Amino acid sequence: MITASILLTLIVFLFVIIIISSEFIFGKRYGPYHHEAIITIPTKVVTVGNKQYTWFDRTIYHIEGNDFLLFSRSSDSRNIIGINDITTDGEDLIVAAWDANSGLTVFSSDCVYKETLVTGSVRSALVNGDKIYYFRANNSGEYFELRCYDRALKTDEFVAEKFSNDTVTVDGFTIYANYKGNLYSAEDIEKVNQANDYLLNDTEKHGITCAAQKRLGFYYNGATGEVNTENGRITLDYGGESFGLDNEDNCYLYNRIVVNGNKLYFAVMDYKSNDNCIYDFCICHVEKSRLVSFDFETKTFTTEKNLDENEYFISFGEGFTSYYSNGKVYRDGVVVTSVNEIKPQGEFMQYGTINRGGETKISRSVFYDTGTELYYRFDENTVKNEY
Repeated sequence: MITASILLTLIVFLFVIIIISSEFIFGKRYGPYHHEAIITIPTKVVTVGNKQYTWFDRTIYHIEGNDFLLFSRSSDSRNIIGINDITTDGEDLIVAAWDANSGLTVFSSDCVYKETLVTGSVRSALVNGDKIYYFRANNSGEYFELRCYDRALKTDEFVAEKFSNDTVTVDGFTIYANYKGNLYSAEDIEKVNQANDYLLNDTEKHGITCAAQKRLGFYYNGATGEVNTENGRITLDYGGESFGLDNEDNCYLYNRIVVNGNKLYFAVMDYKSNDNCIYDFCICHVEKSRLVSFDFETKTFTTEKNLDENEYFISFGEGFTSYYSNGKVYRDGVVVTSVNEIKPQGEFMQYGTINRGGETKISRSVFYDTGTELYYRFDENTVKNEY
């Protein structure tokens, strides 16, 4: 006869087995986490004919009527997967893509597909007349060589091995590549965001975290430099010298670094931990921020602007400064417009993995400020309680 104590032991044992089996079969239960609210700042805008194009989340958008409209392709075009960069010769839109079938693809200013110049994954592209310089990438997305496609001659030639935060000069044309492999004309880099980085424009699930934004390279007056925020201190290296600026620990750089005149402009954000959130780019992680300039002549730092918690820089370094704060956009301290408040909402549970699974963001706010015009898009998403 089974005694009560033995029966109780069997029940407990079976209960433990069920729990262990359910975790093994269905995965561990994580949460609750809140649905994140994020901010996207397009790092690059190009003018093609009389139209403006930008890209974020690996997708191209047309800027029109103070809004971002999806890039509408004509029936003879193809679906390009994984936008890495866009550029233009003034007449055509040239797209660099991760998709090996669409490495360098050309569209007209009104979105009509024209031709594919290069196959294989392309990281970034830069136009100089008939020549398009580009970094070819391997299957893992790592760029390994600089090449040149000549549209007039229809030739494709090797130019240089991979180079990072450095320059190469080809026929008198100097090309700068940042750490991420984005290409820039060194002669035309004034007021250009040198931090153009597709990883931080990408809100899909690729394991990208703010920790990737600890250093940014830059080019100024014939030499390259670097701003670094590791070890709780901001350091700037340039021209064989190193300059330091005290800062709190866990500080990250905004995805923007601009040279204007004899000054370099960059911004840092103190990262706020939050166990109720598993997405690094949610606004809940934004603590205080500050805009900093470095004068190359006096070799001194200046704090240009401080922001409080949950405020966020939109643009700086081009003669004006704009930022988001509590449902409003400010430019040089004056309210430009009211927008949707950016705040996390609700909560969800996640099963099987601690990493973000599914479309867990409640909203995305997109801003681009020219100094005279503000372009804004607010996307609300349908979210679930379980993933």
